[in-house]
Amino acid sequence: MIRHSISSSIRRWLAACVLASGAAAFAADSSAVLAGVGRVDLTPPLEMKAALGGYGDRQSKPAAGVHDAIWVKALMLAQGDKKFVLVTADLLAFPHQFKAAVVQRLAAEGWSANQILLLPSHSHTSIDMMALHPGNVFGNRQVGLFHKEIFDHTADKLAQAIRAAGKNVVPILAGSTTVSVPDHNRNRRRGLTTHDTALTVTRIETTHGNPLAVLVNWTAHPTFMDENDMLFSGDWPGHLQRTVEALVGHGVTTLFYNGAEGDQSPVPPPDCTSHWERAERYGGDMGILAWGD
Repeated sequence: MIRHSISSSIRRWLAACVLASGAAAFAADSSAVLAGVGRVDLTPPLEMKAALGGYGDRQSKPAAGVHDAIWVKALMLAQGDKKFVLVTADLLAFPHQFKAAVVQRLAAEGWSANQILLLPSHSHTSIDMMALHPGNVFGNRQVGLFHKEIFDHTADKLAQAIRAAGKNVVPILAGSTTVSVPDHNRNRRRGLTTHDTALTVTRIETTHGNPLAVLVNWTAHPTFMDENDMLFSGDWPGHLQRTVEALVGHGVTTLFYNGAEGDQSPVPPPDCTSHWERAERYGGDMGILAWGD
């Protein structure tokens, strides 16, 4: 019950923040809400030997290659002298102390911690969360090892995406909708059936009607790959984002943020011959559903 409440609250808050017709974050100001987007390839060079996170059985082994690139994307909102940025990334998680490193890189440009929201997709074929945790001093390969070079690489890329989002802000209009999709996720805990069926899509356009950004929220673990899959990938959320971008066109940027996925697992499509095919087909199906909303 608590997990569902948190997920629903996040959806309502994000929709309120991006709706131009009286966004809660800017309600006291009657001037136009402006927005800009930025995206940066987050995939580390293989010579950095970045460990893939999500499965302790990998024992902090580095990725063997790249199946599909992982990305960080930023949506900046501004009104008058106020600004806020929402950042999504194809990452397992953002650990304690990581956000402070991003803020430090942007402090001279007037950014503070309460103006930046970081939302990971929870991909299990991306940079290990514990590699980004400077407080991780345990030296346990199953838990994950802190990797200073990867920490700096990732914080730099997030700061770069935020700066890119602020370079070309334009007046916007926005709308948000939520529909129920009951058959694409499940509760993986034995004997329980409660699952979050809400698919929430927020579309942001310029006042001239040109698509700028689409935000998609859906609740399910990106776990089609297992500990034996050693290639970087955004898993199904990566495929979802690329599908929406292809269907909408016009250079739109799609940002995905997961719900309170806890015990929520994706229902795999039938007749797939590999983990990679499952991820691609599931992400494509969810992208089509999001586009149809």
